[in-house]
Amino acid sequence: MKTVLRSAFTAIEMLVVIVIIILLGSLVMAGANLLSEQRKPVMTRNAMQAVLSALGGRAALIGGNTGSAEHPLAGTADVSVVVGGSGRPRFRRKTGGSLVNVTGEALEVGNLAWVPGAGGRVVMPDDCFDGIVTAQDLPLLFGVERRRCRVLGGAVGIGTPAGTFPGITAYRRLDPPRVGTATLPGTPNFDRALYPDPQHLVSPTGEDGTTTQETIQTRSLETALGPGGIEELSRLGCIRTTTAGTLILQRRALIDPVETATFAAWSPGCYQRTDGRWQVYRLRGPILIDGWGREMLCWNENGLRFSSAGKDGVFVCAPGPDGIISSAAQTAATVLAGDDRDGSVDNLTSQP
Repeated sequence: MKTVLRSAFTAIEMLVVIVIIILLGSLVMAGANLLSEQRKPVMTRNAMQAVLSALGGRAALIGGNTGSAEHPLAGTADVSVVVGGSGRPRFRRKTGGSLVNVTGEALEVGNLAWVPGAGGRVVMPDDCFDGIVTAQDLPLLFGVERRRCRVLGGAVGIGTPAGTFPGITAYRRLDPPRVGTATLPGTPNFDRALYPDPQHLVSPTGEDGTTTQETIQTRSLETALGPGGIEELSRLGCIRTTTAGTLILQRRALIDPVETATFAAWSPGCYQRTDGRWQVYRLRGPILIDGWGREMLCWNENGLRFSSAGKDGVFVCAPGPDGIISSAAQTAATVLAGDDRDGSVDNLTSQP
C-alpha cells in the first residue's frame, strides 16, 4: 500500500496562513501605536522640562528671564483693513458673554466704565476665546481665557503701514481717571490724540511681512534660549520651524505645502475654513510643540508655565462625537452643552 505525501498547501490552508499573518501584523501595529501614544505625554513633559532648564540657564547668564507673547491666532491687532480680514479674533466676556469688538483699536483699561461708548473695544484678561474669524472655528483654544492665550517667543507689532502689515499685538493702554473724575477724556475714540503712542500704544517692534514674522520669532527664541538653543531643542523634538507655505488666517499662520488635504469633520490640529472644510495649519516661524506636534501655550503665573492640550487637541472644550461645539465660549470651562466633553482632563501643564 502506497503512502501519498502532500507536496503543497491547499488553497484553504494558504488562506488560513495569510489570515494569521494579517492578524499578527495587526497586533504588532496596534502594539506599536499604543507604545507611540503612551510615549507622547512623556515626550511632552520632557520637552517642558528641557525648555524650562534652557530658559533657567539663560536667565542666570543674562540676569533676566524671557516672557511670552500673544498667541498669533488670538492677538489684539486689528486686521480688518487687510483684504479678506475680519478684525481681531473673537473673544467673549467672561461675565455676560457679549462679543468683544473685532474691529477698531483695542483698549486696555481697568474698568469699562472709564471709557463710555468704547467698552466693547476693551480687552480683558478673562475674555474667553471664541474663534479666529467665526465662532468655534479653532477648537484648540475655544474657551481659553485671554491671559493664557500666549506662546513662548516674540510678538509682531502693527508694522508700517498698518494696513499692509497688521501684525499680532497692538492695543492702547489707558491709565485710571484722575482723582475725583469717573471717566477718561477722549470719548468715544480714546485714540492717540490724547493718548500718544510712546506712552500708551503697546506694540512690539517689527512688521508682519512675508518673512519678518519668522525672523522676529527666531530672534526672540534665540535670545531666550541662548546660542544653539533652538537647534538643541529641535533635536529633542520640542520645536518645529516653518518657513514656507500658503499664508492663511489673517497672515498669522500658514498651510504647510505637504499638508494640503481637507477634512469634512474636525480633527485635532485643524481649523475650519470658510467653506466648512477642516484643514491643518502651522504657526509661522519656530514654535514650541508637544508630543502630538501641536503648539504649547506659555503664560506667566508666578513664573512661566507651559501647557499642552494633550491627545484630544483642545484645552477646554472637546466637540464630542458629532464634531460640533455646542457650548458657549464663556461657560465652556464650567458648563458643557450637547455632547461636548471636558477637554482639560488630559491637559499637561508644567509647574511654575
